[in-house]
Amino acid sequence: MSAPRRLPPELTDRIIDFLWNDRTALRTCSLVCTAWRSASQYHLFSLLAFDSAPQDVERRLRGLRDSPHLLAHVRVLRFVDSGTLAWDRFARALYDMLPAVRPAGAAFIARQQHVIATLPFIAPPYASLQSLVLRGAIFGSAAHFALAVAPLRGLRHLEVDPLLLANDEPAIVRPQFDHACTVRVTLVDGRLAALAPWIEAGGRRGNVQLRALSAALRSENLGAFDTTLRSQADSLWMLRVTVPTLITAEFREAVCSSMSSCRVLRILIFDPEASIPDYDFIELIASVIRTAVHPARLVVNTAALCHVRHDGFGGMDWEQLDDAAFNAGMTTVQISADTPQEWNAQFETRARAALVNAMPRLARAGRLTFVPTRKTYTA
Repeated sequence: MSAPRRLPPELTDRIIDFLWNDRTALRTCSLVCTAWRSASQYHLFSLLAFDSAPQDVERRLRGLRDSPHLLAHVRVLRFVDSGTLAWDRFARALYDMLPAVRPAGAAFIARQQHVIATLPFIAPPYASLQSLVLRGAIFGSAAHFALAVAPLRGLRHLEVDPLLLANDEPAIVRPQFDHACTVRVTLVDGRLAALAPWIEAGGRRGNVQLRALSAALRSENLGAFDTTLRSQADSLWMLRVTVPTLITAEFREAVCSSMSSCRVLRILIFDPEASIPDYDFIELIASVIRTAVHPARLVVNTAALCHVRHDGFGGMDWEQLDDAAFNAGMTTVQISADTPQEWNAQFETRARAALVNAMPRLARAGRLTFVPTRKTYTA
């Protein structure tokens, strides 16, 4: 009798690759035979995730230290700050116990806002990072943020959402990335002026490509807004701005002028402050569309000021926004609005009909969508 034919290892490895997100199946495959073990462990240990008490984290680190052959598979490091083990302490523990680990990507997520007290990325394990995601980190200033990411010269993707800065001290250290790094940032508390020098310097050097920016506009940071947009005119794809209470003609002209430099913008999102006059808000958006940018997708979040009523949408002059967006050829215009606590399917139908009546040209072209911000369906 002839011996049973075996699949070549490159084929079994490829089959196991399809199980990359099925950890139970991967564990089973790793125990089948020696030939299957390496491919299974490659996916089992590609993500090193920590979300537990300090003693459990240290126990896992010790276990990995005793199995150095597994560390070669680690490509992504994910740490969730549960409130008992801070990032700084974890960063030190990782370096002390697993100095050989070299992840290509890392995500640090804080369930509660966490102040970065020391420089967390100076340890050798982070020198290999190409992608970094930060959630809920508070830096002392933009200068501290720039200094913190300076050691990450190989970084190609940086996402900070949100970026909280304790004060207005501007960034002094310029971006040190060796290659073009795509950046997505959500700024809190109107600190754009503090971070703008870092973004502008990266634009000049070509090692910062700002893909997404979310920031609150104020009269005092319009200069920084203009500098940021002009330095990133060929890379900014998504812009989300929170509009202040007072919109003067000068403010509107400055915003339009700044946005006119954006050559590749695809998504534009407007958020109002609670007390902004309805007409001023819509007029600003229409002016931007008419004179500045023509993104494919426009999102208008009117929840703070526009309440859906049984007789339609309150207060706003929608005609100029309808005309501006239609003439600009926008493929999608999304309107969100605050809705009553008692919400049912019949009322939603009326609300959608009211929006169609308010913006008929976009509606007829099939470019208009409506998203209620509070839906509590009743019987």
